[in-house]
Amino acid sequence: KKAIFYLLNRKEICDSAYYSYATPATSPFTEQLDFAADTAQEVSEAGDLQAAQQQLELAGYTAGDSDGLYRSDDGILQLTLLYNTDNANHVLAATLLQEQFETGGIQLELDGKSGTEYAALVAGGQYMLYLGEIKLNKNFDLTNMLGEAMHMPVTTQNPENTTTQASTGVTGNTTPATTQPVATTAPQPKVDTAALYQSYLTGQTTIET
Repeated sequence: KKAIFYLLNRKEICDSAYYSYATPATSPFTEQLDFAADTAQEVSEAGDLQAAQQQLELAGYTAGDSDGLYRSDDGILQLTLLYNTDNANHVLAATLLQEQFETGGIQLELDGKSGTEYAALVAGGQYMLYLGEIKLNKNFDLTNMLGEAMHMPVTTQNPENTTTQASTGVTGNTTPATTQPVATTAPQPKVDTAALYQSYLTGQTTIET
């Protein structure tokens, strides 16, 4: 994942596949949010090929002398990207990604499917990589993007000096189905979205508040 993160030339994809209507991003959050800067990762919009190759070598891969593709004892490093052929931006982006991956020493096979097939495969988790978008709800729950490690609890204070806790599910909707009053002497702290995301990046899923 780190190798791919550094490998991507975000500016090229935004300029060519999305005709400059997209902005290169190194965080899931728009830069207009006050905490967005705390979640941004330091990498050039054009990527960092050397850093990507260093990550591959740290993972045990070596580059071939003849083709430049990274490989291990199991063979050439080959990934497959699922994309929606009904989306012109996806088609262009997928082609660019294939070129960028090859430059970085990774063989990327493209698996284009119609919109209906694509949606079904994504919903069923039947992919290695997929090209897609996600719309965040107002609580910035990243569960759909990054899994349960980014599950965002919601805590509110009620007049009886107790807290009512509800959890946001996969759909991002807040559901008070399992409400349990808990005695407390002070308001419960709010979830620090930036800290939670940084925790995910470092492999620590427990946030102390």
